[in-house]
Amino acid sequence: MTLTEIRTAVYALLQIPSGDQAGFDAHFLVALRQAQLKAQQSHDFVLCQGRGYLTVAPTTGSLLSGAKAGFSSEAPTGSTVSFKNIKRAKVRYSATWLPATFMSQEAYDSLVERADRNVNSDERTGLADGTSDGYYLPLATRNVLTYEGGYVYTRETASVNVLLHGQLWLAPYADINATDFLAEYGHNWLMWEVALQLNAITGTWLPRNEGSHPIPTDNRDSAWQALIGWDAYYNYTLTDLLAG
Repeated sequence: MTLTEIRTAVYALLQIPSGDQAGFDAHFLVALRQAQLKAQQSHDFVLCQGRGYLTVAPTTGSLLSGAKAGFSSEAPTGSTVSFKNIKRAKVRYSATWLPATFMSQEAYDSLVERADRNVNSDERTGLADGTSDGYYLPLATRNVLTYEGGYVYTRETASVNVLLHGQLWLAPYADINATDFLAEYGHNWLMWEVALQLNAITGTWLPRNEGSHPIPTDNRDSAWQALIGWDAYYNYTLTDLLAG
């Protein structure tokens, strides 16, 4: 279903006269963007999984928001991608992608502190990871990436190229002609969610103990469960294919 068709359905549900509908178009687009964002905040969809490439600078780190969609001539390239979270990472060495450990800076510091407590000064000799403190770490240090405040850091002394896998944010709807899998497969939920948001303006549905037009939140919630069920089945199908 297109966003134009969803708009038509929403205006019909809210009983907005045709002569007044143009005045609601801006509100409709805002509500649509809010619904799209709400869906992604509430669930990690399979079709939002993706990858990005980033050159991580030593010491200062690099902003995760600078990740690119492609990689060519040993450098990230193409349009930027926006990550919601990171699930796996790799680093580039000698034209090969090697598995890396991706963790928060806080988790990394905890490992350092734990290693410091468990390894005495004599045992540190020959076990240094190359940093100035010479502490032993239970990780391959050059393949450790840490994340803090929107920045990705490396333990290397030179920049490294990184391949990141995780959840991506969908591009916000720019206009009524935009589309994505939510519009195609989740249009029933989008319709009810947007209608309920615009109902704050129209007052079509009101809380009441009796009558024929209560606020239809159950319709929205059942549509959401159907969308989540579809996503779970999609993920199960991929897993089944990989297992075979």
